[in-house]
Amino acid sequence: MSPPPSDLSDFSSFFALATGHPPRPFQKRLAAEPDWPEILRVPTGAGKTAAVGLAWLWRRLAADREMRRRTPRRLVYVLPMRALVEQVSGRFREWIKALGDAGWGPLPAVEVLMGGEHASRWELEPERDQVLVGTQDMILSAALNRSYASNRFRWPIYFGLLNNDALWVLDEVQLMGPSLPASAQLDAFRRAYGTYGPTASIWMSATVRAEWMQTVDRPAPQRIFELSADDLDDAVLHRTLAATKTVAELKRVKASSREYPGALARLVLELHRPGTRTLVILNTVSRAQAVYVALRELVMHGLDSGKEARPGTVLLHSRFRPRDRVQHMERAQGEAGASAGGLIVVSTQVLEAGVDLSAATLVTELAPWASIVQRLGRCNRYGEEEEASVYWIDLPDRMSAPYEAVELADARRLLGGLEGRSASPLHLPDPEAPPAVSDVLRKRDLWDLFDTAPDLSGNETDVGRFIRETTGRDLFVAWRQWPGQVPDPAWDEVATEELCKAPLQDVRELLRARRRVAVWDILERRWRALRANDPLFPGQILVFDTAAGGYDSDLGWKPESTAPVEPVKPSIERAPEAIGSDGATWEGVWQTLAEHAQESAQEMRALLQALDIAELRQVEQDLELAARCHDLGKAHPVFQEAMLDGLPDEERKTRSTQLWAKRPGRSSRGYRYPHFRHELASLLGLLAHQGGPDGPALSDLALYLVLSHHGKARLGVRSYPGERPLDGGAGEDRVLGVASGDRLPEVDLGAGVRVPPTLLDLEPLAVGLGASGPSWLERSLSLLEQYGPFRLAFLEALVRAADARASRIAQARQVYGGGPHG
Repeated sequence: MSPPPSDLSDFSSFFALATGHPPRPFQKRLAAEPDWPEILRVPTGAGKTAAVGLAWLWRRLAADREMRRRTPRRLVYVLPMRALVEQVSGRFREWIKALGDAGWGPLPAVEVLMGGEHASRWELEPERDQVLVGTQDMILSAALNRSYASNRFRWPIYFGLLNNDALWVLDEVQLMGPSLPASAQLDAFRRAYGTYGPTASIWMSATVRAEWMQTVDRPAPQRIFELSADDLDDAVLHRTLAATKTVAELKRVKASSREYPGALARLVLELHRPGTRTLVILNTVSRAQAVYVALRELVMHGLDSGKEARPGTVLLHSRFRPRDRVQHMERAQGEAGASAGGLIVVSTQVLEAGVDLSAATLVTELAPWASIVQRLGRCNRYGEEEEASVYWIDLPDRMSAPYEAVELADARRLLGGLEGRSASPLHLPDPEAPPAVSDVLRKRDLWDLFDTAPDLSGNETDVGRFIRETTGRDLFVAWRQWPGQVPDPAWDEVATEELCKAPLQDVRELLRARRRVAVWDILERRWRALRANDPLFPGQILVFDTAAGGYDSDLGWKPESTAPVEPVKPSIERAPEAIGSDGATWEGVWQTLAEHAQESAQEMRALLQALDIAELRQVEQDLELAARCHDLGKAHPVFQEAMLDGLPDEERKTRSTQLWAKRPGRSSRGYRYPHFRHELASLLGLLAHQGGPDGPALSDLALYLVLSHHGKARLGVRSYPGERPLDGGAGEDRVLGVASGDRLPEVDLGAGVRVPPTLLDLEPLAVGLGASGPSWLERSLSLLEQYGPFRLAFLEALVRAADARASRIAQARQVYGGGPHG
């Protein structure tokens, strides 16, 4: 780490350099705390994100060595709504850029965790300081080893990195539902089962209460950080906390009326003040869309109560594709006074959670009190308006969804008590009711989730119950042009920019209407039409035919729409992964097994040195041996046959004298056995020499890391449909393309490590005690108990990072020249 260009050991100077203004008193106090608080209870608009974010940056970059050692290198920032993700990640990028412009470095990377395939591979840099920002859906699912809308074979990497050496910051927790107790349980499990590197969790909100985080495995938080009297003396903060916003019930419109959307739209136009921003918050996407359409029609036809200038209108909710969502948010956050008519923003709960947006007029449906407090924070947010108004609409019990009617009763009473008075943050009561009790994540759930082997029926373990209420569970939809009645089986992987969240129930209803939908089949290695018996589950990716409709760039997800959808061209051209595919093998250059083994071991040593985690020294040798030996199974004839497939005869003859690990191009027909996995051949080849005089001696831990280095075989190992006996080996079983009796030739793994010719045997995969001792499943489960799920997955992530980085170095060397690390 380079020295600071000036004296930045003082937090106030560091904060001012990053933001352009000095910190508030509470932000300075937080940075000086010896330990992270468990709860940060600060009113909305006071600067919670800057307080935690700059404190973390300071501790990682400018504090003394001991403080850096105690501060996790990954900041995992969890948000309840997608609308906040770009805002929070954007602020971190601005702060880090300011530090970089001043000569500071190396600086943390900022990554947004989204579904779909994207260019960034943040998981390949586990030693780097990183800010990881995402919604509770994306981050909690990944932390539970079921990462939504992502490559299933990378799940263990995300699981390992998010649960080790990580500071979790959960913002606006009153909106998180089941994710709140799930995050508390994960925090308890990290303490109980151990991690590599420090971990901590901070729950933040203006209304958070300690008992909300008390679970069966975790006591209520004790370290609570709040504003002090000195903080309230800050003039800017006091103006924010004392901002006037007068409350009134809007009785001129009835939510139960069929004319509700149109009537509310007309009333909003009456209440809107030209040259200002009006914010309308509805509790459901469908009502927000209906009110927005009615409002848009009124403005387009000039029916805006005779006002001279027409206001702009924009719709915000969680069900837009990324590009449309960003454009809508930019319009919503634009300068309302830029046009004489001002701006009317129609939204759902996506604006509750800390979005940097302020309105002179707020119209909101009744919601739980914690949500109302957040909505109030979007009105006269910084005290910039002398007069600001809040209007609330009562809802009958039958319209309470997505909330329970009982949750609205408390808010109804409290809002009634504020009638005609100001709802400034200083004078708002705390919520009286805790979040509703939900499913609680237990040890057995966590242990079950560690196993990522696919269910042959297509079902997946549903972690949605730990993340959102039943009514809020989503999958992800993309739209592509179908070449005919069936999808293109060779489509590339779905990219992030193509995806739109969609409710499970909506998709089920569309399927009844026989709309054409495709899924990726990891066993058949192709895109195929969704079958009637295929299960649907949260986080799944489906591809609709563009002709099927279901989306509008102005309205977002609209299942009743039958207008063709404009497809988004994906930025990534990469085939999806299947059980029997090895995309990275064919993306590089010609590289022998010995070369790749040597460079993988070198990358592992460099990685461990950069991580500098004391506890990893105990497994350093296991990691280096796993990195060196992981591709031994590529010496298998099935793999080498694929390596040479499609080459001209002369080149094939020349190259057949060596054992290859990587090549450019792609095999014309894949593997002879469709589910072949070289890592299983690696495991069996190394097991054959375990305890013997020849070959490398690997521990069970190193063997596990060899087997798991692609995420396709980890704990138990089994065969898949369509596997056949070896040619000429009648009656022999074949598991992942490998059979007893298969042979590996002598293999050079570099640095003097050679493995003699080996006869493979599937016997260790059988259940129970065999001739070689306990089965592989029993041995791997013992490792899980010994190391715990988080540490074991973290070690997997390190081996996979070393493997991938070694491949990238080989490619770079061919392009730019130089040595292995040149």
